[in-house]
Amino acid sequence: MRCCRGVLRLSPGIARFWPRQKWAAAGALLGAALYSLLAGFTLPTQRTFVILAAFVFTQLGNRPMPVSVRFWLALALVLTLDPLAPVFAGFWLSFGAVATLLLGMAGRDRAMSDERNSVIAVAVRWLRPQAIVFVALLPVLVLFTGQFTWLAPIVNVLAIPLVGLVIVPLLLLAIGLLILAPPLAVLCLALVDRVLELLFAALRWFVSFGTDWSLQQLPTPALPVLVTTTLAVALALSPLSWRRRWLAVPLALPLFLSEGPSIALDELRVHILDVGQGLAVILQSRDHALVYDTGARLSPEFSLGTAVVVPVLRQLGVRRLDVVVVSHFDNDHVGGLTDLLAVMPVSVLYSNDPVRAQLQVATAGLSVSEVQLSRCETGVAWRWGAAEFRFLHPEAADATPSTGNDGSCVLQVRLGQHAVLLPGDIEARTERELIRRNREQLGSTLLVAPHHGSNSSSTWAFVKAVTPRIVVYAAGYRNSFGHPTRRTRGRYLTFGATDFVTSTTGMLTVTLRAEHDAPILTSYRQAHRRYWN
Repeated sequence: MRCCRGVLRLSPGIARFWPRQKWAAAGALLGAALYSLLAGFTLPTQRTFVILAAFVFTQLGNRPMPVSVRFWLALALVLTLDPLAPVFAGFWLSFGAVATLLLGMAGRDRAMSDERNSVIAVAVRWLRPQAIVFVALLPVLVLFTGQFTWLAPIVNVLAIPLVGLVIVPLLLLAIGLLILAPPLAVLCLALVDRVLELLFAALRWFVSFGTDWSLQQLPTPALPVLVTTTLAVALALSPLSWRRRWLAVPLALPLFLSEGPSIALDELRVHILDVGQGLAVILQSRDHALVYDTGARLSPEFSLGTAVVVPVLRQLGVRRLDVVVVSHFDNDHVGGLTDLLAVMPVSVLYSNDPVRAQLQVATAGLSVSEVQLSRCETGVAWRWGAAEFRFLHPEAADATPSTGNDGSCVLQVRLGQHAVLLPGDIEARTERELIRRNREQLGSTLLVAPHHGSNSSSTWAFVKAVTPRIVVYAAGYRNSFGHPTRRTRGRYLTFGATDFVTSTTGMLTVTLRAEHDAPILTSYRQAHRRYWN
């Protein structure tokens, strides 16, 4: 708007037809439209442009309109154009930030008019908006991401002005100069590169300085905790005196003191995640957690580890992993490993090829000393409370162990009269070896079907030896392989198994108790039905 006002000074006659303020507002809206087009007009960009358009159009009218009415008008327009916008965290973050700034900053700048030029006043004016937004959006961040950092307000004070006032204007100027004066465009891009280097160096320093104490990982809050936290935020941002606003502290305490779902001492929960055509399983006892496979990496920027495995772990209240098992190194089983290692502390990593596992650890930016690497050999076993874990395959004596499907780490978990079998992608040959070595121990309550239920596995002899009560097929919706095949499902049904497919159930949770015969099954998709279902 200031740029438009500067241009209008060169031609003051235009102001006779329309006030300068309206010319400036129209110019700002045009600039926002052009910038949105340059940014690809993605959904977040569209939402921001609609909000700005609602504010500008009301200013262009002849009737004054309160800022609060403009805000509700922008909200109504966004919901009209995109009714599913509330499903995404960006909707709540963007509108929540605007609403809290309107409420939290109303009238507070006038209270400092006497000290407007003092250093303290300037610092408070810069920090106060970030502090208000941080407090207000805390429940939203925990609900959608399961974490937040205490350093966010300080980092934003540095990054937001630098990006908005330096980096973006220089980039737009470089785009305009690419045709008119390419050398000047290169100079602008070089300046941007230098500023970004300084910014990233500062961000790295902040991260290294405060990772241990500033990053808070919290389980997804229950509804009562979310309500009390929202009340605490409303009280903290209210215009009441400080003596009364301190009551927000006890109201917010449940958010930081709440834990994940409680688990009994003799209980084991097995979560088979829906990661499409891939595999990811979480085994959780009262004090320990294990991840068996991590889903696929679908692009350099996207993996099921980040999109599914890590959010589920945070929702379950898991803050560190005692064990991660990579059955083998096909993408649909190991693709999310590096992302998982980058954000979640891991004590031990088992795989059928420790050398390749070491490369994964290095890719995640970790050293070998931070994660213990071990081979999943027959005989390796440990106990967590009442649950006993042991590997049934591959054999330690194999001179040249297979690292393909038949070399998958086969993990068995026993809890009282129950057993869980996780065979990875083993096929007929390895199934025969397991029957030969462990025929009497293969009987299981729960089996995750080998190789997603393909015809190359789940032979009649293997199905008979395992005789699972529950079999789960980790397979993607309408996958190109036809998994699970009709022939394979028929074999398990013949032996009385109840079968499930993750593409239908979503995440399937099987709760086993040592003293209880009947397992408890919970389908996430059934327990958390969307309104359109």
